[in-house]
Amino acid sequence: MKKYIIFSFLMLSSPVMAGFSDYACLHLEITIKNNTQNTCYLIEHEAQSGFIYSEKHDLAFKILPGEESSVLDLINGLSSGPNIDLQYECGEGRYITLHTEKNMCGNDNTTTAFLLSAANLSANPETTPASYWSNKPATVHWTIY
Repeated sequence: MKKYIIFSFLMLSSPVMAGFSDYACLHLEITIKNNTQNTCYLIEHEAQSGFIYSEKHDLAFKILPGEESSVLDLINGLSSGPNIDLQYECGEGRYITLHTEKNMCGNDNTTTAFLLSAANLSANPETTPASYWSNKPATVHWTIY
């Protein structure tokens, strides 16, 4: 009986099952608005936990001035929510690193976003936590200026 319980738990919490699920609470959706005079280029990204959802994978490598990136959709990992750092260069000597994460679905659904580092740029995040009961993803909308 214990084997069946453990197997069931692993199947329900695996990223494969999450990827096929329409359960929005597993997702963290990130968009980035470029309010600078320069094009912003992604120069580094590091996902400490979670996975980029392959069906919606669109990591914005280039964001034009005044434009907004398409949605980057991350899903929970096996034991933690998604957590990613994105570093952009928006003109010579202008760098910014954005940190975004959310808790596992059902664990108070906290969404966190903050500026990890910046040189001659700034950014503000607008966060909305995921909703377990309303089946809504967590969202973070960054504005770089």
